[in-house]
Formats: sequence, C-alpha cells, structure tokens
Amino acid sequence: MDPEPKGAPLKVCRHCSVASHTAAESCPACGKPYRRRPPLPPRWLAAVLIVALAFGIGYGVRKLAQGDTGGGGGGATSPAAVAARIGIPRAAARAVPTGTALPQVVARFQGKRYVTARDPRTRLPCVVYLLTDQPGTAWQFCFQKGKLSLSSPASR
Repeated sequence: MDPEPKGAPLKVCRHCSVASHTAAESCPACGKPYRRRPPLPPRWLAAVLIVALAFGIGYGVRKLAQGDTGGGGGGATSPAAVAARIGIPRAAARAVPTGTALPQVVARFQGKRYVTARDPRTRLPCVVYLLTDQPGTAWQFCFQKGKLSLSSPASR
C-alpha cells in the first residue's frame, strides 16, 4: 500500500476493512464508496404506499363517475333524488318493444346510467336501470343475440 499524504484522515473501508489515509470518497483498495447511502425503504412499505395510492385514485375516479365533486353543499342525495337524476320511469321501461337492439335501448335512455349483469334465471346478458317512480327498484332489459328478449323488474 502506497503511503498517502499525512494531512489526510484515516478511513476504514466497511467493505474490505482496509485502513487508508486518504481524502478520496472511495476506498483505494476495493473502489467502494466510504459514505453510506441513505437506506431504501423496505419493500413492504413501498408496496403499502402503492396500494394506498391505487385505492385513492380508484376512490377519486369513482366519485367523478358518480358526479360527486366533493363540494358537500346542497346536492340531493336521497335515494329518490338519485333515482330521479339517473333512473328511468317504469312506463318508459315497459314501452320498449321486444326485439329492440341493445344500442337502440341504450340510446332511448341516453344520459341515464345503467349497469350490465346476467339474469340469474335465464343467464342472459342484461342492462339494468334504476326506476324513478319506484326508488330502490330496477328494471332489466335482457338480450339474446343482440335483440331484447326479456324486459322485467330486476330480480334481486
């Protein structure tokens, strides 16, 4: 080992345990840095943060999709008010003729929200709308080969 200048501090490498009088930032024997990097957070902490962020984004997207801006003032949120804003009247639901195509049914109630589901009895794919005149109830339109084949109150 070559002698270093006398004014340089004595440093011991935590990797190879060589003691050197040096002003360098890395060990002359092995090349590793003397200074420790700040420790990285544990992987589980990073995973928890990612999951929390995902839930936060999902919650925000859900609120935006529901039309809730979080203002907290004056919005009607009773089941009847929500159904009136996003639902359809029972008479309009009953008026849709059998054989109507799915896009025509959705267009007929443009702007009204619906969910897709399968009828538990027939296993047919359905679109389900809330009813405005009967809060808490829904109407399902079920399709076979793209045409309306069943129109009835949704079973629970």
